[in-house]
Amino acid sequence: MDEVEGLVRRAKKGERDAYGKIYEIFLPKIFRFVYYLAGKREQAEDICQETFLKAWKALSTFSESRGTFQAYLFKIARNLVIDWQRKKKEQPFVAGFDAPSHEDLSEDLQTKEREAMVWKLLEGLEPVEKQILVLRYFEDFSTGEVARVMKMKEGALRVRIHRIMAKCRIELEI
Repeated sequence: MDEVEGLVRRAKKGERDAYGKIYEIFLPKIFRFVYYLAGKREQAEDICQETFLKAWKALSTFSESRGTFQAYLFKIARNLVIDWQRKKKEQPFVAGFDAPSHEDLSEDLQTKEREAMVWKLLEGLEPVEKQILVLRYFEDFSTGEVARVMKMKEGALRVRIHRIMAKCRIELEI
C-alpha cells in the first residue's frame, strides 16, 4: 500500500493522473463490493462512479491517521449503497453471476450451483451482515479494516462475524 499512499499524497496536490491510478487500482474491488450489495450491474456502476467522485471532492479532508485510503473508499461506497437501498425501500437481489462457461459441463454446473447457493445465503442476510461478509471474505479485508469501514469495534465485529457464520451454517443444513 506504499504506492497508494504516494498516489494519495500526489492526488491531494491536484495531480489528476495520480487519482486516475488510484481509480484503476480500486475500481474492480469497489465494483465487486457494490455489485454484491446492490445486485444490479447498472446500479453498481453508478454507485462506483459516485464513490470515486465523492472521494475526489473530499480528498483534502482524507487523513491517513483515520485509516487506509482503501477503507475510506469502501466506507463511501457502503454509505452510498445504504442511501440507495433506503430510497428503493426494497432490496432486489439478482441471483446469478456473470461467470464464464467452462469446457467441462459438470464442473460448470457445480460452479453455478455453488454460486447460486452463495447468492441465496447472501440474500437471506441483513444488509449489514452482507456487507461484513463481502468485505471480510470476498474482498479479503482484515477484521481491523472491516471494523473501520463498518464503524465498529474490532472485538464486536469478530463476534458478529461468528454469529453470521453460524447463521449461514444453519441455513446450509436446511
